[in-house]
Formats: sequence, structure tokens, C-alpha cells
Amino acid sequence: MINEVGYNPGATPLAGAVQIDNVLVATGSPDFTTISWVGGVDDSDGYVIVGDTTSSGLASSGTGGGTGIAELNTPTFWKATGRTDNALIALVNRLPGSAGNYANISEALSFLTTSPFGVINYTGGGGGAGAWYFYSDEGAINTGPPDADGQAIFIDNTSGTIETFNPNRSSGTDFLNFNIKDSLGVDHTTEFTALQSGGGTISITQNGDTATYVLSIGMAFVDTVSGASPFLAINISAATQTAIAASSFVYADPITITIL
Repeated sequence: MINEVGYNPGATPLAGAVQIDNVLVATGSPDFTTISWVGGVDDSDGYVIVGDTTSSGLASSGTGGGTGIAELNTPTFWKATGRTDNALIALVNRLPGSAGNYANISEALSFLTTSPFGVINYTGGGGGAGAWYFYSDEGAINTGPPDADGQAIFIDNTSGTIETFNPNRSSGTDFLNFNIKDSLGVDHTTEFTALQSGGGTISITQNGDTATYVLSIGMAFVDTVSGASPFLAINISAATQTAIAASSFVYADPITITIL
């Protein structure tokens, strides 16, 4: 997949895109007249990390292949050798400002959280992750926590406790909950735990419609007590929403998660 990107230091939210530090990354069909956009790098065979030349201190340095000089305020990319955690760790260890000795994915993701870089479309594990699905209807809560692989449930506590398909904080939704494993049984404990301990940016997408939240430490947590299986609980009522989904999600279609 190739995601268009644009330099956006004001971090102005834009529907159909998510913000990674000073760079907007298109995840749907944003208004391409708002800023200057450039084509991204295909990440189908390797994770792509994006940053900008100013924040990363690369302005005026030589470009790849020695073909020119990097300009200020320009998106820049690094690509891993594959879509595995090990490939991503190796790439993070080569980034400007990196300690260069991260040994596991939690350390690598923690560095990205506090750096001017972010990984696009991170799925975790060995690559090729599944999705999540609603398993109960909207209205008065009539089910338990998301105990099975790939289960998701959104909760609105505004007027009692109800289930909702709306991923937006502005609609009154308070918590987004996802089983620790996706529908293919891929375990996301590592990246979900990193989100809990280090904060970060998470995008929730269905049918190209995305809600994105910037989380501080503790706004997401892995609940190992309430259900028969661990699940990620995201307190979006306390988070900053930077991309608003245009409409409520629907019951039967897959929901994907991207952690930046």
C-alpha cells in the first residue's frame, strides 16, 4: 500500500488522514488541496517509517544516492527489509537519534512514540494481521467483555451504559475495547502493552473511514481481569481526537487498528 503524505506542522486535523508528528498520512480520501502532498513509499513488502527533514535534522544533507540536497520541511522515509517486528527493530536502530541497540519491539515502539518519526500501517508480529468485529448490537449493554479472538465493543457511558458502533469521542463514546488477538488469532500484546506504557497514536478504521486518537500514558490499558481473555480498553473520553470518522461504523464489516 502507498499512502500519500504531506508536511503539516500545525497538526490541523483532516478527515481521511492521520498525523504523525509533523506529517499527515492519507488513510482514505482527504482533501488534497489543503497542503502540498507527495507520493509515499510502498509498504506491502516492508514497514515504512515517515518523518520530516526539519525535525529529524536532515535538511541540507545529501539525498539517497547522492542525487541532491534535502530541503527543509519535507517528508522523508525509511523502509524496512520486511513486515516483521525484527525488520522494524533493525530499521528503528538506524534512525537519527536512535540509541541503536533496541532489542525488542516494545523498546523500538517506545522510541518512535517520543521521536519525530512514526511507522505507517503497523500490524505487529510477523506481518499479515487480521481485523476485529462487533459481536453485539447497539443499545443497552447485553453482553460481556470481548473474550474471543477478533471481538470489539464500543461503550457510551453518557446516559447509562450502552453499546454503540460510533468510534467518535464527540458522539459520547467513552471506551473502545478490542480483544488482545485479532480475527486471525494474531496476538497484539506487545504493541498494545507499549501503547499502555508509552502512549501513542491509534487509528480505528472501517471501510476507509477512520477515527484517530493521541493517547497519553495510561489512556489505553490491557485488561486481564474483567474478562476470560485479555483485551485492550481505550479511554477515548480522555484522549485527543485528531481524525473524526464521517459516520458510525456498521455491524458486520471488519475494523482495523493502526498504531503510529
